[in-house]
Order: sequence, then structure tokens, then C-alpha cells
Amino acid sequence: MQNAILIVGSDNAYCEEIKNAISEKLRYNAFTSSDADEAINLVLATDSSAGLMLLDICAPRIDFIKIIRSIKLYRTDFPVIILTEYGDHAHATEAIHFGANDFLTKPIAIERLGLSIASALRILNLCRTIEKLEQQLMLDRAGFVQSSNNFTVKDVSPIGRDGKVKKLRALEEDAIRFALNVCGGSMSKAARSLGIGRSTLYRKVSELERHNRILDYNNRDSQTTRPIMVRSSSEHSKVG
Repeated sequence: MQNAILIVGSDNAYCEEIKNAISEKLRYNAFTSSDADEAINLVLATDSSAGLMLLDICAPRIDFIKIIRSIKLYRTDFPVIILTEYGDHAHATEAIHFGANDFLTKPIAIERLGLSIASALRILNLCRTIEKLEQQLMLDRAGFVQSSNNFTVKDVSPIGRDGKVKKLRALEEDAIRFALNVCGGSMSKAARSLGIGRSTLYRKVSELERHNRILDYNNRDSQTTRPIMVRSSSEHSKVG
């Protein structure tokens, strides 16, 4: 059960009504909780299926600030949508201040709720995608920096081993590797020495890593031994 909706409030009848509407009309899995500590644990559990929280801040026995702060401390990207009474802007503003993503005023139109949930989950998925890309970029950078160790001045030559002028991409890669080596692997220092921004250097390193991986793959593919075709005896006789 992925991206299930956790509904938190002390009015069990109202929470069940919202849960049924979400399940039947919006086609999301949903479950409820009426306790602050339980709700926090349900979100922060390693095997949690909760992808979004609907938090009724009108509930008298629910400490909504504690819930929001506890969740955002460990999961800053986790979406929380506030349900509030008409005119209760002070509590809604306070909840937003502590990290809530949106607030809806009761009674809530199911269509408006659906739009708010879809938007929050879309942002959550984008955050996860960005996090994965950043992790891959860090891995690319680490591999590139490691392979740039002991890159010397003699390696930064415009002439390749074949005696021809190197292509522009190769010259750029040489300069980046040399700068990283001289700067001890520091991306910030290397970027300054090259006269470019750090984000530009990150992008160039990532592009070079992808390019080199493609070249390695193509080289391995071209070196793969092709199967030797053996003629049958009848084919040999035809050739003769």
C-alpha cells in the first residue's frame, strides 16, 4: 500500500466519513488515527505506507503542532494538509508556519480535496526524484574525482597519443581533472580555478561520466567475440 492517506482527528465519525469518501471517490487507500503519538509513529515507521496526512486541527485532544513538528523534523518532504473550521485562520497560519503544505476549510468539497491531495503527492514524488538524481550526481562526482588523482601537467596536452589534436570534449575533461587534482578534489575550489560556477562544474562532471560510461559500453560491445559459423558438410561440398 503506497501513498496511503492517514486521516488524524478525534472525531471518529467524521474521520470515517472522510476515509470512505477518499477510498470510494478518489481511489486512494486511507486509514485513520485519533492519537498524536500513534499518528507520528505511523508516519515515521520504516515500513510506513503513509504518503500524506490529513490533520484535523479542530480536534480538541490532538496537538497538531507537535504532530507537524515531529514529522517535519525527520521527513521534511512529507505532505500534511490541514482541515480547519471556517474563520479559524490563526491556527491554519500557525500550522503552515510549522510546515503544513495546505489547508482546507470544512465542510470540504471532495473535488477540492482531491486536487489538494494530488498536488501534494506530485510534489512529494518530485522531491524523491530530485533526491535520487542528487545521490547519483554525488556518486558520479566521487568516481570522477577518484579517477582524477595523480593527473599531472603532462597529461594536459592538446595533442593525443595518436599525434592528433584532441577533441574539445577531451580538452575540457583534461582541464577539469587537472583542476580537481590540484584542488584536492574540492568542487568549489576547482570551479573557481576554472572560472565557472560550482553547479556548472557538477553538470559537466555528470555529463562526462555519462559520456565515458557510454564509450566503455560501446568498446566492450565492439570487442565481443562473434560466434564462428561452421558450415555443414553439404555446404562445404557446394562451395567446392
